[in-house]
Amino acid sequence: MPGTYNVVYESEADGQGNVGTATLVVTVADTVAPVVTIEGPEAITVECNVAVTLPNAAADDDCDGVLVATATDLGGLNLANPVLGEFVVTYTAVDAANNTGSDTLTVTVGDTTKPVITLLGDNPAIVECGSTYN
Repeated sequence: MPGTYNVVYESEADGQGNVGTATLVVTVADTVAPVVTIEGPEAITVECNVAVTLPNAAADDDCDGVLVATATDLGGLNLANPVLGEFVVTYTAVDAANNTGSDTLTVTVGDTTKPVITLLGDNPAIVECGSTYN
């Protein structure tokens, strides 16, 4: 636990009953950022125009234990209606000593869905031999 602690050393008594003491002041500091870990791969690919659900993340801190990590910077990614491109999402966690840890997730938005063709008119179309088809 961060803080300042006194450690008192005491000698055994000498032949005259005198005891010596010394005090060591120990300051425990928390200067190390939490380690953020995103669940799953470091990069994902999603379909354009389909809402994105980002993976969860957690953080582990030497002093504070398990912390919540959240996506704090979407890098321009629109979660509700993503457009084509590559986006870097940053997850962060802050410990009690205000040390900030982060990790990133690369989100590639692609378009792999084939277009849908809708035929208008009769199907099958019947054309008389020798006539013009429109």
